[in-house]
Amino acid sequence: MIIWPDYDVVNLFYRGNQLGLKMNSQAIRFLKEETDYIHLCATVHPINHWNIRVLMKSGFVIKNVKEKYGGELRYIVYQNLREPIKIMSNGKVFVKHMDIEEQKKVLNSGFLGVDLLESLQGFQVVFAKQSTPVIRVAPFD
Repeated sequence: MIIWPDYDVVNLFYRGNQLGLKMNSQAIRFLKEETDYIHLCATVHPINHWNIRVLMKSGFVIKNVKEKYGGELRYIVYQNLREPIKIMSNGKVFVKHMDIEEQKKVLNSGFLGVDLLESLQGFQVVFAKQSTPVIRVAPFD
């Protein structure tokens, strides 16, 4: 089964109250507790900073960037509901948010988009590698 979350529109009077994040959190909590779904995917345009931040704060990571829907540029974002992705804290890479070719290179080298930062120079996407679980083996005696 596929879940197709569409979009939400918030009245100007209520903006700034993190309603998008609250709605996402409630929907994700429901899916975790009441269903056996494992994978969540969505797409978002790279210039939609607000929605990218909501998705990242909701536990999604950028897995890819490509043209979809007849040529529209989209981030492909992903979340595993049963095994949250663990991110390495070192070795982060920062790329200007509209440098799509550089982002594709970084994604193709095994990084995931994990955050969106705003600075005086504009927005940057933060990329990091997924940490792999450490397998501990008892020493041989």
